[in-house]
Amino acid sequence: MSKRATDTANFVFQKQKEKKDIPHSALSDRSLEEAVANLEREMIVDALKTTRGNMAKASQMVQITERKFAYKAKQHGVDYREYR
Repeated sequence: MSKRATDTANFVFQKQKEKKDIPHSALSDRSLEEAVANLEREMIVDALKTTRGNMAKASQMVQITERKFAYKAKQHGVDYREYR
């Protein structure tokens, strides 16, 4: 067996061993897209609560344009009027 093949086999074995050592967490139960969407929604709701439904101030809080903020709020089913 060549040195490169041995190194590759050792690398794969080590990665498999590391996978078994990783503790099970809540994040491993959902996809990256779901986790990002959940975080986006939480940040939008938090910004709207803090600014009492003011979309302009809320978008500044999360450092995105008002247009993107409104789009993402609609995408996540968040109505700014609920926080006034």
